[in-house]
Amino acid sequence: MENFVQCPACGSSNLSTGSNCYNCGAPLNPAYGAGPGPGQGYQAPPPYGSQDSFQGQGYQTPPPYGPQDSFQGQGYQTPPPYGYPPVPPKEPASGIAIASLVLGIVGLVCCGVTALVGLPLGIVAQIKHKNGLALGGIITSAAAIVIWGLLFIFGAVLGNWINDYSYYFDW
Repeated sequence: MENFVQCPACGSSNLSTGSNCYNCGAPLNPAYGAGPGPGQGYQAPPPYGSQDSFQGQGYQTPPPYGPQDSFQGQGYQTPPPYGYPPVPPKEPASGIAIASLVLGIVGLVCCGVTALVGLPLGIVAQIKHKNGLALGGIITSAAAIVIWGLLFIFGAVLGNWINDYSYYFDW
């Protein structure tokens, strides 16, 4: 069974689930600021913060915005940041370290001559800046010197052997 409410403005009967009168449109709940009557205009509710009509229904005015003193003296601290710690800024790459790496790579391809310059440059850059480019320059320069040194030794031994035993071959 449905409940009916009488409109305070025009007196017509309305369902209790409605908020406005079906006949005149006036609010059915006087707590929301019902108008004085039909044709006399709608009265707006009072502005926020001065709604004293709700105080009797368990409504409490919210606390004002701004800093609150509720956590002071309780040892509240801001939580640590989520995830990983921030990354420290990187130093710009050293020109000497880049030169050492380039000379080491070129030395691997071109007979190891440039690696003879790249190795000391890499050592100086490693002492000054301690970065990965300098270490890469040292490793590539040393590898070029070792590889081409072994190839020169092997070529010299092989050439000498061919010279000594060339009378056995029919050239």
